[in-house]
Amino acid sequence: MDYNAGMQPVIGLSCCVKPVDKLHFHGVGERFIRVVADVLGATPLLIPSIGASALQVLPHLDGLIMTGSLSMVDPSHYGEDIALPEACYDARRDQTTLSLITAALGQGVPLLGICRGIQEMNVALGGTLHQNLKHIPQTLDHLDQGLASDDTARFAKKHDVFLSPDGFLAALSPVGQTLRVNSLHTQAIKTLGRDLAIEATAPDGIIEAVRVTSAPRFAVGIQWHPEWEAESDAFSMALFHAFLGDVETARSLRRPPF
Repeated sequence: MDYNAGMQPVIGLSCCVKPVDKLHFHGVGERFIRVVADVLGATPLLIPSIGASALQVLPHLDGLIMTGSLSMVDPSHYGEDIALPEACYDARRDQTTLSLITAALGQGVPLLGICRGIQEMNVALGGTLHQNLKHIPQTLDHLDQGLASDDTARFAKKHDVFLSPDGFLAALSPVGQTLRVNSLHTQAIKTLGRDLAIEATAPDGIIEAVRVTSAPRFAVGIQWHPEWEAESDAFSMALFHAFLGDVETARSLRRPPF
């Protein structure tokens, strides 16, 4: 029996733990769900932040997206003290995503990290982060909190990124090696984790995209927000369809579903 016949691919989405009216909820931004369901034609599976227990879902996934979030990766995971005490941290998400990333790479699950997701990929692979880009001289404004709304901020093109000339993303790009992107982040990669290659940088030298060179399938991290332009921006469409190609390959090899 072909267990995959007629089935959509299943793509996991990492969740945050968010307080609402003194209760805690596990959730993800709706835009990630809409991209998976409407753009990729796949089934989104929300992965709660429950630590190592979440690893049991990996055999049932065809792909994994580490989502963006307002929270920061706790610097204790890369050997530093907190330098931004006013920031939001999510210990349960850290405990879940850092182990999910290494397990997904080990099992050949296609992986896309966006915003916090690229930072998690770097930390999971032994790298470190700049905790506050505003404290680094001559860096661009990668956050720009003065915009009117969250939606406006995520669609706004803040600065260029330069794709690495011989990189995976440059070969994928239908619009050349320079992109104008909707950057929205306080932290960024400082030292690269193992097996990571730089795929894009901002004009100030901040790393904006990476690829896991040892991964057997798609394993890319993006610092900006392609999910907000997945149906209108040529590069974003190319990125998600490249991810989907490896997701469909993984599905063809997938174990029986739930």
